[in-house]
Amino acid sequence: MGMNQVYVSPLASPVSKRIRARLYPADRQVPLSVSSYYRGDPTQRYVLALDTLSGAKTQPYVHDVVVSVTYRRKAYKFRVFFKRHKLLPINQAVRQLAGIDVEGDVLVVAVGKKVNIRNLRGREENRAADLALRRLMQRLTPLRTRPTFPAKMTV
Repeated sequence: MGMNQVYVSPLASPVSKRIRARLYPADRQVPLSVSSYYRGDPTQRYVLALDTLSGAKTQPYVHDVVVSVTYRRKAYKFRVFFKRHKLLPINQAVRQLAGIDVEGDVLVVAVGKKVNIRNLRGREENRAADLALRRLMQRLTPLRTRPTFPAKMTV
């Protein structure tokens, strides 16, 4: 399965900036707000998720799924980045959140209406990201033996 986000060439777009994202690290029980880098132009953005996620030598490939969720009568859209490999450690943050064993770190970024990647804003959007990740992982279980992943999902 290929990456679902549109690739932006470094030659066509020398701009590299930071965005606020939510990281669910494998070695901690709580998610973190982190800055992740993206490369892009005014219309397209490509998140450099491999730089934020750990275990690059074990598994250099990153999967991504766009998830739509409604939280408190408001629609949110997120792009979830994750890896799957049996040698990656079990993610304690996702286990605490959803009660499901997932290997490796998970990164969640917000999807905007005009651009495909934007900053996460505020506590309510972080809670919506938690809900989206919980429902996504419940839908994709068992993650390690699943042969393919959907590109987009409404949970």
